[in-house]
Amino acid sequence: MGLVDLAGVSARSFCGIGFSLSGPPTIWRVEDASTVSLTGVSHLDKFAFDEINKTAKNLADRAKGGFSAHLECSPPQHVGFGTKTSLLLSLITAVDRLKRMNLTNDQIKKLSGRGGASGVGVSLFFTGGVIWDGGHAKQPGLRFSPSSVSAPVETPPVLARWLFPESWLVGLIIPDETTFHGVQEVSFFQEKTPIPDEQALLTMSSLYHGVVPAFATADIQLMKLSLDEIHTVGFKCEELRAQSNRTKDAFRKLQALPSIAVGMSSLGPLIYCIFHRDTNGERLLEETSNKLGLSYLGTFPGCNVGFGVTPL
Repeated sequence: MGLVDLAGVSARSFCGIGFSLSGPPTIWRVEDASTVSLTGVSHLDKFAFDEINKTAKNLADRAKGGFSAHLECSPPQHVGFGTKTSLLLSLITAVDRLKRMNLTNDQIKKLSGRGGASGVGVSLFFTGGVIWDGGHAKQPGLRFSPSSVSAPVETPPVLARWLFPESWLVGLIIPDETTFHGVQEVSFFQEKTPIPDEQALLTMSSLYHGVVPAFATADIQLMKLSLDEIHTVGFKCEELRAQSNRTKDAFRKLQALPSIAVGMSSLGPLIYCIFHRDTNGERLLEETSNKLGLSYLGTFPGCNVGFGVTPL
């Protein structure tokens, strides 16, 4: 929902709040084999494929045996789903169960190489729900970079966890194909950070005294107000400002819908729209998406459990 301290104003860097949804899912089918083989991954970009291939070989060395892994489905890349994090964590976990490696959660996180910036994805994988990510200890001379190029020195701690309200649903919309990743994402962080101290403090206020109590009390109006504020300050404001005109226009029009809390995930362009299940929120989102020519991915409840493993 937003990185908090990209200013160095506190003792912890990055930090933030994030939540887990029931879909779209990442599903690997893993079976024993004499060697390592990966299928169903041809649609992934080179960076994701190389990391998955490297991780698979590392797992085979640790397990002293091969396996076949077929990627049955996964969310789109580079739009705000944390797709690479889910791909790596789920593959490692599946092989761990198959080979009875008995890896701890922290070992799985470290093997994935994720969590160098935000710790939201690597923690939600195991617990689901809503978490307060404690970020990283402030380092002298720190330069802020995205998780894709930041090797975690430590596992970001989970400071608190709440259940995602059962009375809420989330509509997912992708307005545009414009994405930030690789060199573009790194350059964006270099150009836009550090943010001013005051902007980081205002983000903290909106998240911790707005978004958190909104989740805890299932107050959709407070969530709407708090998300509106978050997207006008700090790094999240810069992320939204960097989007295409089409995405920014869609975001403003969705914000104008009554009783729907609207946010942009990560560097976008994925927009999430939270609403009470007893309202006409889903119909409003579908109608608005059709009118504006947006890609409506569907409506999903929150997920209050972590990963699942189903024996074949």
